[in-house]
Amino acid sequence: MAEASEDKYKCDKCKDMGYIEVLTDTGYEVYKPCTCQIKKQNEINMKRANYKKAFEDKDFNNFIAYNKGTEALKEACKSFANQDEARALLLLGNVGSGKTHLAVATLKEFARNNYMVNAINYTELVRKLSSVGNDQEAYYNIIGRYISACVLLLDDLFKGNVSQANIKQMYELINKRYEDNKFTIITSEYNFEGLLSLDEAIASRLGQMTKNTYLLNITKLENYRLKKF
Repeated sequence: MAEASEDKYKCDKCKDMGYIEVLTDTGYEVYKPCTCQIKKQNEINMKRANYKKAFEDKDFNNFIAYNKGTEALKEACKSFANQDEARALLLLGNVGSGKTHLAVATLKEFARNNYMVNAINYTELVRKLSSVGNDQEAYYNIIGRYISACVLLLDDLFKGNVSQANIKQMYELINKRYEDNKFTIITSEYNFEGLLSLDEAIASRLGQMTKNTYLLNITKLENYRLKKF
């Protein structure tokens, strides 16, 4: 008689349920997403945000640190992904300075540490929010996706023309993440003084979230892309 075959699971940890039971500090049993579910959702989020290729190609290992300054930037980003005090990493600098590469590499580090991550380009986000007009349900379905992310990369903050409606949208997103103590990675061509001039409330919250440690202004560094050739 053939032996009964054992059940086979894609994930032995959760037995393909997608969640696992854990004990809280107070002794209660709660459910949380399994690492397999987190990985699957992160892949969906990166594909939806059109960051799939960037997520695959950009890493700390292939970031070319061509001097002590860029090496220090890389180490600061690594440090941010492995600490639990600061809640924002600001990479501020001119086009081609390597901001997005370092931001994506940092996001990937969080993903490796089993955080649920998401990413969106600022221009794409405001386009999506503006497209729903006065449909409040659709608006909050969109912005809520990025408010709720455990770790969010918001790329090219305030790129292009910035309206008061755009500022209001970004305040809503950043203020809620500030209140919820969530990790946020932001790149922008503005320096911090420029962000303050656009909206002091947004900039001051981001500054507080960096704990004055992860506000990295790289404007004065030479063009990173040119160093590759």
